[in-house]
Amino acid sequence: MASLSLKTVRGSNRFRSKILTFMLLLGIFLCYLEAGDASFSLDFAHFGVGPTGGLDLITELTLTNPSSQKVEELKVEFFKQDGTPNSVQVEGETIDSLTLSIDAESGKRLTVESPDESLRVGWIRVSSSVALGGVIQFKYIDTSEGHLQTETALLPSTAGRKPMTFIEGAAAGIAIAVANPSQELPIDVVVSIPIDGAALKVPISLGPREQKAKFLSELHPLVGGDTALSGTLIVQVQSGEGAVIGTLLKLTEAGLTTFPFVVQ
Repeated sequence: MASLSLKTVRGSNRFRSKILTFMLLLGIFLCYLEAGDASFSLDFAHFGVGPTGGLDLITELTLTNPSSQKVEELKVEFFKQDGTPNSVQVEGETIDSLTLSIDAESGKRLTVESPDESLRVGWIRVSSSVALGGVIQFKYIDTSEGHLQTETALLPSTAGRKPMTFIEGAAAGIAIAVANPSQELPIDVVVSIPIDGAALKVPISLGPREQKAKFLSELHPLVGGDTALSGTLIVQVQSGEGAVIGTLLKLTEAGLTTFPFVVQ
């Protein structure tokens, strides 16, 4: 009986070992599948194309794949400020989204223009199975002479509940662009503008995928062109379970400058 019991125990242990090995391999396989299906996104809180101030605004989107594998079915989507698809012209074709691929350790550049004579603004989302690098460049073209007058770059925005950036100087020409990247969740945010050692708070509601881009002087009557700003400008989600993306922009005679937000 003792011998039989010992064999039974040994057999049972070997069976448990095989089960544990199988479960471990299954877990690794499922993690691999999950990683392969994971979705990464690059969100650009603002873009614009079309005529503005006697110049033609073009947006160039540059994407880089630093991984050792080819990215298949990468998707680029353009949104209006109301969250609906935004028709633009890319490589001579009018579209509101496109799918493309990028080889390993390679990249692609897309030139985005207005499909007509209207100014179109909004935000851009890039979705991929692999983490990508990206940047957009705003290019202002002198239509009378056909040459580049000025350009500036905008980095992708990180979604968060309380993005912020430091700001100092006169409010003239300073604008903020905020967007709700969620497809389903509305959010309410409060923009805190630093004035005279205090924070002037401005509420903004954003439906799913909505974007708002306004000069600070448009957000509140107390903010004028000569208003001195000094401190941290904060965009905080007050209600809703989602997050917000944003960027600060400053427009002067010399051109456009962008300031990224930092997320806690």
